[in-house]
Amino acid sequence: MKIYTSKNCLSCIALKQILIKNRIQFEEIDGTTTKSVAYLRARKVPLQLPIIEENGKFLTFDQYMETTT
Repeated sequence: MKIYTSKNCLSCIALKQILIKNRIQFEEIDGTTTKSVAYLRARKVPLQLPIIEENGKFLTFDQYMETTT
Protein backbone atom coordinates (compact mmCIF):
# COMPACT_ATOMS: atom_id res chain seq x y z
CA MET A 1 0.00 0.00 0.00
CA LYS A 2 1.19 3.49 -0.86
CA ILE A 3 -0.15 6.61 0.79
CA TYR A 4 0.30 10.09 -0.65
CA THR A 5 0.46 12.66 2.13
CA SER A 6 1.59 16.16 3.04
CA LYS A 7 3.25 17.45 6.21
CA ASN A 8 0.43 19.54 7.70
CA CYS A 9 -2.52 17.36 6.66
CA LEU A 10 -4.54 16.22 9.68
CA SER A 11 -6.25 13.44 7.73
CA CYS A 12 -2.83 12.23 6.61
CA ILE A 13 -1.64 12.04 10.21
CA ALA A 14 -4.83 10.23 11.23
CA LEU A 15 -4.46 7.72 8.39
CA LYS A 16 -0.87 6.94 9.33
CA GLN A 17 -1.89 6.41 12.97
CA ILE A 18 -4.69 4.04 11.92
CA LEU A 19 -2.39 2.03 9.66
CA ILE A 20 0.34 1.80 12.30
CA LYS A 21 -2.18 0.82 15.00
CA ASN A 22 -3.51 -1.95 12.75
CA ARG A 23 0.00 -3.02 11.74
CA ILE A 24 -0.63 -2.37 8.06
CA GLN A 25 2.56 -1.81 6.13
CA PHE A 26 2.67 1.22 3.87
CA GLU A 27 5.01 3.36 1.84
CA GLU A 28 4.56 7.07 2.46
CA ILE A 29 5.01 9.35 -0.54
CA ASP A 30 5.04 13.14 -0.51
CA GLY A 31 1.87 13.94 -2.43
CA THR A 32 2.92 17.54 -3.02
CA THR A 33 5.90 16.94 -5.30
CA THR A 34 5.65 17.70 -9.01
CA LYS A 35 6.30 14.04 -9.78
CA SER A 36 3.54 12.79 -7.46
CA VAL A 37 1.01 15.34 -8.67
CA ALA A 38 1.75 14.46 -12.31
CA TYR A 39 1.45 10.73 -11.54
CA LEU A 40 -1.92 11.15 -9.82
CA ARG A 41 -3.30 13.56 -12.43
CA ALA A 42 -2.31 11.17 -15.24
CA ARG A 43 -4.50 8.58 -13.54
CA LYS A 44 -7.33 11.08 -13.03
CA VAL A 45 -7.11 10.81 -9.24
CA PRO A 46 -8.66 13.72 -7.31
CA LEU A 47 -5.87 15.59 -5.54
CA GLN A 48 -7.37 15.38 -2.07
CA LEU A 49 -4.72 14.13 0.34
CA PRO A 50 -4.28 11.62 1.72
CA ILE A 51 -4.65 9.28 -1.22
CA ILE A 52 -4.33 5.54 -0.77
CA GLU A 53 -3.04 3.43 -3.65
CA GLU A 54 -3.48 -0.30 -3.36
CA ASN A 55 -3.57 -2.96 -6.07
CA GLY A 56 -3.85 -0.32 -8.78
CA LYS A 57 -6.84 1.38 -7.15
CA PHE A 58 -6.92 4.84 -5.60
CA LEU A 59 -9.02 5.87 -2.62
CA THR A 60 -9.50 9.08 -0.70
CA PHE A 61 -9.31 8.97 3.09
CA ASP A 62 -13.11 8.94 3.36
CA GLN A 63 -13.45 6.14 0.82
CA TYR A 64 -10.82 4.10 2.64
CA MET A 65 -12.57 4.58 5.97
CA GLU A 66 -15.88 3.46 4.44
CA THR A 67 -14.28 0.20 3.26
CA THR A 68 -12.70 -0.58 6.63
CA THR A 69 -15.68 0.01 8.91
